Amino acid sequence: MTLPMTGAGPSGAGGGLAYLLRAPFTGDDQGYANAQVLDTVAEGITAGSLTVAESAGTLALVSNKCAYTGGGGWFVTFLISQAIDRALGRTLLATISKSATNTFAPVLLWNSDASFADFTELQGFGAYFPNSANLQAKNRAGKEPTIGAYAAATDYQVALVLGGYTASGIPWYTGQTPTDYLYGQTAFIKGGAYTTWTRLFQVILHNDDPIYAVVTSYNATGTFDSIRVPDVSLSTLLQPTHLSTFDAANGTSLDAITPEIGTGWTEDTGNWDIQGNKANVVSLVGSVARATVDSGLSDCVIHCTVRMTGAATDMALMFRYTDTSNYWYLVASYSGNTIAIQELQGGVWAQRAFSVYTINRDTDYQLLITLSGNDIRVCIDGAVATTYTSSFNAAATKHGLWAYNVVGYTFDNFAVYPRTSAVYDAALDAV
Repeated sequence: MTLPMTGAGPSGAGGGLAYLLRAPFTGDDQGYANAQVLDTVAEGITAGSLTVAESAGTLALVSNKCAYTGGGGWFVTFLISQAIDRALGRTLLATISKSATNTFAPVLLWNSDASFADFTELQGFGAYFPNSANLQAKNRAGKEPTIGAYAAATDYQVALVLGGYTASGIPWYTGQTPTDYLYGQTAFIKGGAYTTWTRLFQVILHNDDPIYAVVTSYNATGTFDSIRVPDVSLSTLLQPTHLSTFDAANGTSLDAITPEIGTGWTEDTGNWDIQGNKANVVSLVGSVARATVDSGLSDCVIHCTVRMTGAATDMALMFRYTDTSNYWYLVASYSGNTIAIQELQGGVWAQRAFSVYTINRDTDYQLLITLSGNDIRVCIDGAVATTYTSSFNAAATKHGLWAYNVVGYTFDNFAVYPRTSAVYDAALDAV
């Protein structure tokens, strides 16, 4: 990755790197006024601008940070930037701390409108620190799946990276045309228990342009610091370590295709082929079909589009697989209207956690699995999540596809991303 240099000095300290927005909040202590536009060094801004909203609550420059007190409501205490053009890898970063976990907010987000007045305007999701120790993704639909944990009185660096998908959900990888991959957003965090930059969550949704950076509170108190949008693409953060788009001639055996990134497929049970540029179940053995790749990663994020047709009832993504008798799987169940974390250990099945969710046939669903040590977090369509903790197969690096009972299942755009990576640290610590 080449960073555009505009002067001397380390970019992490603000020198040498161009910014579309940069608010280090260094300067004399001062209060801010409602509707005030912050755009000078004396106000703590060195690039771009932030407009103050504090019709309730307060925002002030105190000890080289922006101290906030919430006003007991959404959309009344926040900072919002000037319009910023959308681009692949465009990244909003900030350092966030809150005084107590029994208060609501803050939220860091990209917004689609110049006047922040409704969460239906946000880009996919915002990084939300609610009234618990659970870090959540606040999305347009009002759903807030848990995506991690946080502690009070702790500084967290958060990064929201735009793009990474086409309109049809194909993930970006090196060599593709950047302007074709403007949909979606991915969140990263560093601080507290996250000792290095860590991938938290991602969605395919939305490609609004322009967008606006926002930090906001509800009734929490704490600090914002180092709010910035570097004028450089951080698209390297969006690169998967395995990607299969399944683009091949109809009838091609799954184990004969060459993934765009990573190792080839093994048909562990049953027969699989390609139909309509998707992985397709041809036949089952013992009511099940399985196919896997070795990603080399046990801690990772797995993202795939799944669909069931005909008389299909239950389909899944397998993860941390060792053999046909030992693995985990995230099941989307038409028959049960649930998404569930299920375990097969020594050939013995057990359902470990589930959430109610209506599953329809002939409908694409986005399944997301986040694996970190013994923690398993799963999500469907960026909204509903369930979790489980177990050491079983925690070091296994094979992941893949699973189908049950009848044929009539397709899988598309199967991607695996590192949970942590030296690439993340190098790119994000440089800005």
